[in-house]
Amino acid sequence: MKRIFLFLILISFNLFVIGQDLNKSDSLAIIIPDSITNNAYSFAKYLKNNLKTDDKIVRALYVWLGTNITYDLDQLDSIEMLVVKNNYEGFTAYTLKNKKGVCTNYASVFNTICKLNGIKSYIVTGYTKQFGEIDLKISHAWNVAKIENKWYLFDPTWGAGFIRFERFHKKFTFNYYKINPDTLIKSHIPFDPIWQLKDYPLSHKDFLTNSFNQNTQIDFNDSIEKYLSLSEINKIKTAFERSKQYGLDQPLLNKYYNRNKDYYKKYTQWYYIEQYNLAVNELNEAISIYNKYIKNNRNKSQNSKINEIILKINISKEFLRNTSSEAIDQLKIDKLNTNILNFEKFILSLKSKQPKK
Repeated sequence: MKRIFLFLILISFNLFVIGQDLNKSDSLAIIIPDSITNNAYSFAKYLKNNLKTDDKIVRALYVWLGTNITYDLDQLDSIEMLVVKNNYEGFTAYTLKNKKGVCTNYASVFNTICKLNGIKSYIVTGYTKQFGEIDLKISHAWNVAKIENKWYLFDPTWGAGFIRFERFHKKFTFNYYKINPDTLIKSHIPFDPIWQLKDYPLSHKDFLTNSFNQNTQIDFNDSIEKYLSLSEINKIKTAFERSKQYGLDQPLLNKYYNRNKDYYKKYTQWYYIEQYNLAVNELNEAISIYNKYIKNNRNKSQNSKINEIILKINISKEFLRNTSSEAIDQLKIDKLNTNILNFEKFILSLKSKQPKK
């Protein structure tokens, strides 16, 4: 009897927090068992099975984050602004297990669950302004999601409560759910201006000085679609260059500019090294397939195996094209390229000798 009573108290408390804005998706969000929300896949599936539409899924997700995740001030100084390799899955797993985190954790769960349900979503990084003062100590993360062919802004962290006197006060609000871009820009500015979702994005200088001047017009919908179609390395490069264009490199924002620049450099190096290693792996796999082919089929014609080897060679060449001497010694790149081309020449010669069907 005591367990039932405590459960009812908890439910009543969450209903009170949300107030009169409660609807079916909100109610569902409140009563989802921890056994389901401890795992991103089961959480996403549960929402999909019970709430059918993208709009209801996103609303329930926003409510769940705001009423179940506690802001962890102890993590505030240890969290990095961005994660090399954009590996936000680790943040999602940690948050769902421990039910606490900072802005990156809130944004990561939101992004992961949306994507698992086929909803276009993105984690936006930038900085904020409160009570007229810029927070230059730490960057912030929030979300955009595309629902029924329209992009919307969400900040599940600010929707969960606020920090005052170095203490987090849990106070759920819908104020940061599908928030109007003209409203959010008064307190949040992304490093990359396309995520303002404004046809006339604010420059960083204007944000700092509270000057809402009309800048160069862009088609943010078109810019976002082009951006999302890029490779990961080109996304990083494009976003960094665009942030500079809108004034992130000015003195007051030097810390953010340098951290973005450092992130870009680290990510670029990681990317080029990974592409080189993948090129090596694909070539080794091609050679392994060839060795098995020779051992088992010396007197047999197997064009399918040779075609598989050629495919591996082509993939290896593509990975190598994506690397750069910025991270890998040019002599190593040239040597690998020579090995790939020589092996390709040998395999093509072998294929030409195969009897045609």
